[in-house]
Amino acid sequence: SDTYGRDDLTFSLRCDDRTEYDADDLAYFRDGAEIDLKRAKSVHFSFSSRKPKREITIQLRHGASSGEIEISGEIDDWVANLADRFQNRVNALQPSKSWFTEHPRLLFSLLVVVFMLSIALLVYSVIRVSIEMQWLSTSNGDTSLMSYFRALQSEAIMVSSFVVISIFSADPVRGWILKAWPSVDLDTGPEHLRSEKLRRGRMAFLYASVLVPVFWVVVARLFG
Repeated sequence: SDTYGRDDLTFSLRCDDRTEYDADDLAYFRDGAEIDLKRAKSVHFSFSSRKPKREITIQLRHGASSGEIEISGEIDDWVANLADRFQNRVNALQPSKSWFTEHPRLLFSLLVVVFMLSIALLVYSVIRVSIEMQWLSTSNGDTSLMSYFRALQSEAIMVSSFVVISIFSADPVRGWILKAWPSVDLDTGPEHLRSEKLRRGRMAFLYASVLVPVFWVVVARLFG
């Protein structure tokens, strides 16, 4: 910055608690400062000089699809060289990606299938228990059993209902999962405020302690 005369240099920090900080240096971005104590919502950097005329603007907003970098000036070579340097720095950063963010449509399809199987298994269990209870409580078991099978003759309507419920259930769940890997992740503030990292931890716990055991129980019931 000293090379360009520091005619006008501004650093801005916006936090989730609606506090805003502006400075002409990195005071709020140093270790132990506000950037470590609060959850950053956006950061902004701007530089401009009059002779020669040069302007740099960098805007990063947490959760955005991408950041904004604007470079302008009277000297074309300076603009091109600086743009290349910024591009190299950006390309060197590790993206916050996962299998889920790279295959959002497949994730949606898998969630629909999981919800359909879950609903079908639940309905099957309820009907089976109801049939067994009716069988034990009535002397005419055949009549009771046939009444339930007649009720299941509308399976087309039942399957359609499963599909509709699964689609409407899968979409918000997919959104909840994808938000755990934002394109712009301002990973700042105390650990208990880093919601995306906490969400990834909850998904890992759910996978290891619930989904995997349930999967093997279902497989054992079906093929055991």
